[in-house]
Amino acid sequence: MHELLTYPLGADGSFAWVAHPTELMQRASVALVADGGTYLIDPVGAPELDAALEALPPVVAVVRLLDRHGRDCDALAARCGVGVRPGYAGDPAVPGATWIRIPAMPGWREGALYLPDRRLLVIAEALGTAGYFRHPAEPIGVHPVLRLRPPRSQLGALPVEAVACGHGAPLTDAAGAALADALRHSRRRLPRTVLRRPGASTGRRRPSGG
Repeated sequence: MHELLTYPLGADGSFAWVAHPTELMQRASVALVADGGTYLIDPVGAPELDAALEALPPVVAVVRLLDRHGRDCDALAARCGVGVRPGYAGDPAVPGATWIRIPAMPGWREGALYLPDRRLLVIAEALGTAGYFRHPAEPIGVHPVLRLRPPRSQLGALPVEAVACGHGAPLTDAAGAALADALRHSRRRLPRTVLRRPGASTGRRRPSGG
């Protein structure tokens, strides 16, 4: 059964993918083409992934933007014969990308990548398009845990045309305006966002960072 959903991120063949669309966390990953190679960012494996990557240049590295995003990074890196780069620790990891530190909290180390020539923001956890990240009025939202202290100074001034996040499909339609709106209203919209989180109605906490 074909499950892998792919979303184009440019004319060079870069794409985001959701490996298992029916799973609760809607884990998303990115295959980013840069400088003649492909970089797999926070990847989740799926049987169809090899076929999706066939048209791209060889994989040269796997990148973890969130320290706890183990996902299938090690397994895919071993299979491709490449290393895993700690994009959460200050390593730009991808040629032409600017590294952005996402201030969060103890035990949460996250970096984002911004590619100015493409106006593309790749981010692991601070932003998401999955339903439990978003207020009903938002196409993209700040992680509920970060809504009281959103990364406005780090992300608010970026000229953005697309955002690829670690949970949910990438945002490619009016992404700059949606990002600015999400950052500006993150605190005010917190109560309704929390009610949409998995397990909120039962009081059960779901693991984050998958």
